[in-house]
Amino acid sequence: MVDVLFRNGRLSFHGITHQARLSEKVVSETLTVLIQHGFVRWVTVEEGPVERTYYETFFEDIYPLVRYGIEIQLVEEHTGLPEVSSPSFDSV
Repeated sequence: MVDVLFRNGRLSFHGITHQARLSEKVVSETLTVLIQHGFVRWVTVEEGPVERTYYETFFEDIYPLVRYGIEIQLVEEHTGLPEVSSPSFDSV
């Protein structure tokens, strides 16, 4: 859904559901998580007697997370530390 906002800029909720071709429930839940993590910003504006909410994402908000993953990979390669794997549940 972030790619929809990158490609189309600021969109309303219904604009996102239309462009992403996802259900309103999926878009609502996804927007909630993306807003909580700071990947999507929202603004409510008055357009005449109606208030409308728009959603937008910015490269500057997402780039540090992508960069952080690359930095971890580079450190692992440089130090020779094994990659972190998920814990094994066989012993439980």
